[in-house]
Amino acid sequence: MAMAHTILPLRALHYIKRAYPSRFETAFHYLFYQFWSPGNLNLTRPENLIKALSEVSVGFKGHDGNGSKTKLFSADEVKAIMAGAGSQEMKDALKAATQQALEHGAFGAPWFWANNDKGKSEPFFGSDRFHFLYKFLDLPFQDVALLPPKLGTEKSKL
Repeated sequence: MAMAHTILPLRALHYIKRAYPSRFETAFHYLFYQFWSPGNLNLTRPENLIKALSEVSVGFKGHDGNGSKTKLFSADEVKAIMAGAGSQEMKDALKAATQQALEHGAFGAPWFWANNDKGKSEPFFGSDRFHFLYKFLDLPFQDVALLPPKLGTEKSKL
């Protein structure tokens, strides 16, 4: 249940978006990957969030590519992010964003309000709905595919 309390990483992301806007997307991608991928790093613990922010590299692309060897944030920037995450400004920013999400109908996680290049906006909920989000944003992606059965399981049926 502790991992459901994502206040600290969310405040940190709000700080990153304001202080380092060009690095926000990479930071978001990396923290999302760390939280939701096997291993499921508990980013609600300050020491784990510091570790993740210290490790993320420029150009991180998920499990297929870790980006460059250059770190996205310096040690001093990570300290600033953690301090900023505790500020009243970031507390207020997260409260406002949460209220806006509720007004848009958010009810769980992951939940996204997406804006596409045609000026349309839509909500998306659930990790099993990413393909709808990708289509809406006109992003290239590879859908889930069934693989051939393993040897000895050819009699399995759907």
